[in-house]
Amino acid sequence: TDHLGEKFNNESLKGQWSWVFFGYTSCPDVCPTTLQEMNFIYDDLKAIATNSQVLLVSVDPKRDTQDKLASYIGYFNPEFKALYGDHGMLFPFARNLGLMYAITEPEQSHDENNPSDNVQSYLVDHSASLVLINPAGKVEAIFKPKQALGVVPVIEGDKLVSDFDKIVKLYNN
Repeated sequence: TDHLGEKFNNESLKGQWSWVFFGYTSCPDVCPTTLQEMNFIYDDLKAIATNSQVLLVSVDPKRDTQDKLASYIGYFNPEFKALYGDHGMLFPFARNLGLMYAITEPEQSHDENNPSDNVQSYLVDHSASLVLINPAGKVEAIFKPKQALGVVPVIEGDKLVSDFDKIVKLYNN
């Protein structure tokens, strides 16, 4: 389901160049950094292929409600889509794309202002890679971020745009 409550399935990928990223709204670093970078280069991607779409797939269905996803994804770009589903759908989808995610053990924390309120705090380990799905609905490429010790993994936007241009030209020939 997308952040507007519309059904999203394999047919939703047909005819589109889809940039798929796994993440979640409570992510402290990788997700906002990647989505910001995708927003910076989105016009360039659309100049290469007007049928481009950016998809954030939430790997935190417990906390990422439709409303929360709509607000979050809209902050980066109103054309981006956020998708959500239960783990029964997410795990096989992630595996089929060659990505992974894992929820860390939740820690119970207490809100000091409201002692009766227990708030679950946990992180979700997830890939920082972007998967490019071609208009036929098949995986065309996986873009892995630049990794450096102690630094948030970042997708290099200029390289992504350059590679996308080459991929689209090859695909159309």
